[in-house]
Amino acid sequence: MTGRDRALLWALPLLLLTGCTQSPEPSTSGGTQAISSPQGSYTPAEPLAYQFPTDLAGDFNVVWSAQPGIDLDTRPGEVVRATAEAGTIMSVPGERNYPGAQAASKDAWTFPGGYTFESDPANLTEKNGTIFIHLTDLTSTATAIHAVGCKFEFGVIAELEQPSAGGYLGGSAFAVDATRPADAVDPRENLSRNEPTGTGDRAPRFDAFAPWSVTYRTIPHDDPRLDSCLPTGTEIAKDHPAYADYPFTDDTTSVSVIKPPNRALFPVLPQSPAWPAP
Repeated sequence: MTGRDRALLWALPLLLLTGCTQSPEPSTSGGTQAISSPQGSYTPAEPLAYQFPTDLAGDFNVVWSAQPGIDLDTRPGEVVRATAEAGTIMSVPGERNYPGAQAASKDAWTFPGGYTFESDPANLTEKNGTIFIHLTDLTSTATAIHAVGCKFEFGVIAELEQPSAGGYLGGSAFAVDATRPADAVDPRENLSRNEPTGTGDRAPRFDAFAPWSVTYRTIPHDDPRLDSCLPTGTEIAKDHPAYADYPFTDDTTSVSVIKPPNRALFPVLPQSPAWPAP
């Protein structure tokens, strides 16, 4: 496979299945780059009344996995999950993203490659099916969290005239960084986050971020910390109905399939982990 082919395959799921606008990077002239605030006040939905914006983002769930030793149900794991999942719908209007996401990410533009969850309606594309996210690295202190992972979007299909799915098995690589003031009280620090099987919500009906400030950014897919992503992606794709007839070999690094618009090939698997009730 040529480098050009690999680049095209890498771009395919991003072009067809996602839509996002990268926030401006900080000025390199030594000063702070000015950024205009959107007109009007930010009035997020009351957390208890929050509903996932299926009408804008599509009908899809997120299924998480992680390297051994990483606990997705810890407070750092919860902050990372909330941030990465907010990143899957960053093109919806900010007030319809996860409760607290827009406020928590408002300074993310100061980091190279960082995104703010303020919306990008021009690139909004519905997704239907299941997004798989595999966390490869998670470290935390009392005031900082850092995580790296891969997002596999070959499990979703867009509402297009010629629906297609496909892409690099290593996924689109991302990083999450979060910080909080040393004297800030985290109201969710010692809460239980385990939900019995078959219960829980698709999205949090509470602010899963405060008092953390978060940055979601893309990173090069050849980052050595992502070595586990390729075998994970291969195993997911092998079990996915859209790729049942795809010839996988030991050196398979990408998948590409175009089929008639059949949602049955892209099932919406249960959200995992589900979000606990407020």
